[in-house]
Amino acid sequence: MPPDGADSAAREAPAGRIVVGGQTMPAGGAVPVRRPPAREPSSTEAGEAAALETDPSALRRHAADWTPPAVERPLLSVLLLDDPSLDGAELAVAALPWPVSVAIDPAAPGATERMAAYRAAGVEVLALAELPARAQPSDAAVAYEAMLATLPEAVAVLDLGGGGLAQSGGAGSVALDRLAERGLGLVLAPAGLGGAERAAEAAGVPATTILRDLDANGQDDRVIRRFLDDSARRAGLDGSAVVLARVRAETLTALSLWAGARRAAEVSVAPVSAVLRED
Repeated sequence: MPPDGADSAAREAPAGRIVVGGQTMPAGGAVPVRRPPAREPSSTEAGEAAALETDPSALRRHAADWTPPAVERPLLSVLLLDDPSLDGAELAVAALPWPVSVAIDPAAPGATERMAAYRAAGVEVLALAELPARAQPSDAAVAYEAMLATLPEAVAVLDLGGGGLAQSGGAGSVALDRLAERGLGLVLAPAGLGGAERAAEAAGVPATTILRDLDANGQDDRVIRRFLDDSARRAGLDGSAVVLARVRAETLTALSLWAGARRAAEVSVAPVSAVLRED
């Protein structure tokens, strides 16, 4: 159930504009809400749905609905950091022309409720991992249990450097064990030579590394769209790519406008779970 006032804000927004936290943004034309066409599921899809009901993997069970296009293309995923101060953010995110994923800080006020709002809007969520400095293995065990209890429908964990998952042994190993037990994926900040990603995969945790941060320095929509073009090119070379951004007016505007760009047509924009399952 969206927060109070979110529905009325969405209704009052002029056509072709996005509202986030009371801010109205141009969206380059009408903003389509992704609604799959009504049709009978194929036998393959029916089999996959049945498998999901019994699959213990959180990465599959809580993934956003997404059907690969008939023509295979490289995958590009956009991972947005949630802003807990914004009401109705899930409506603006769900109204984007293609699916994105959202990372939520489990320590933020109302984290569980925000997860539920995003999930109700069809958006998959990740948990932002954070451990105390010099955390011991027992600290990691407690922290990850609490994090996953707060965000039980997370498909994966995002470690931007403070989650301990880039560490070898100790707290890092305990954290990876927790993810493997739950069937969660892992998204890492770029660091070193990829040892953390290899360690995750050795532990049975599907993992990928962020290619670039689109708006860390408050970039405007033109710069963000240029970064998206570059990221689409890299996805074409590597087969897939994940980029990081934030739930903010300028960024959502850029994402909406970029949907009509030539480079956007060269990739399939997919939830992070699709990239993790592919890897």
